[in-house]
Amino acid sequence: MKERDESARWQRIEPLVDLPALAQKHVLVAGLGSGGSTVALELAKTGVGHFTLIDYDRLEQANVIRHECDDRYVGRFKVGAVADLIHKRNPAAEVETIAKDLFELGARLEELVAACDLVAVCTDAEPPKHLLNRLALAAGTPAVYAGVYARGTGGEIIRCGGGAKDPCYACVVSVLKEAAPVPVDPAELDYGAVEADGSTPSAPGLGLDVRLIALLHAKVCLLSLLGREQEIDGNVLLFGTAAVKDLFPRPFASVWLTVAPQSDCLVCGPLRRGDVQGGPAFLSPAG
Repeated sequence: MKERDESARWQRIEPLVDLPALAQKHVLVAGLGSGGSTVALELAKTGVGHFTLIDYDRLEQANVIRHECDDRYVGRFKVGAVADLIHKRNPAAEVETIAKDLFELGARLEELVAACDLVAVCTDAEPPKHLLNRLALAAGTPAVYAGVYARGTGGEIIRCGGGAKDPCYACVVSVLKEAAPVPVDPAELDYGAVEADGSTPSAPGLGLDVRLIALLHAKVCLLSLLGREQEIDGNVLLFGTAAVKDLFPRPFASVWLTVAPQSDCLVCGPLRRGDVQGGPAFLSPAG
């Protein structure tokens, strides 16, 4: 059997990204549903070398029409199935799989967030998002959140850089509720994850619509890992796959927003004002 030339695997993207740097990067992917499976796989295909995958769910027959994993993986934990796909594209990648609910991990999750270079938040359930927001904020770890609107009419990508001048996820959500005419209630977001009560979204979008948002999510993650976040014209991207009144005038329209840290944010506001003792040094008031 002819020996495979592993260097040939990367030759077509080698001029486009810093492969040695990406091979050292560690990404935590929370939620391995339709969107999360695409984000993890696409980052692996760019050369990211270390992953921690967290999701307690198993792949079901109803998932495969949108998920990166197919019938071969039905019944398996999603984290293991996606890890297998990662290794088929990037055999050298190191992948840790954790088939547990985020809230069951306790201090271990805090350690994982602090140790990684970026958190890709791929679940639409709000409690896990806010948990990861608090931990990423404390660790100064960049986090990128995404969600697809019901029926796949569009979606949003939110980048929180983890620095003193960056808003946290709670800041962004508070502003979007007031300023952005999002076409659905946040409770109706659909990124392929099971709801907190175990139910599934009632009006999911097509796999191709979910994947469009997931690819944008992965791209923002990649630019962050490469230190090229300055190329992004804002920290919130709203993208439409269909025309939506007062938001997307036509399919494939996009809106970039820049949300500043909110002094009245209930999560990072007290730290920025110095009301909480022992907060992260990078959030301490100047002077």
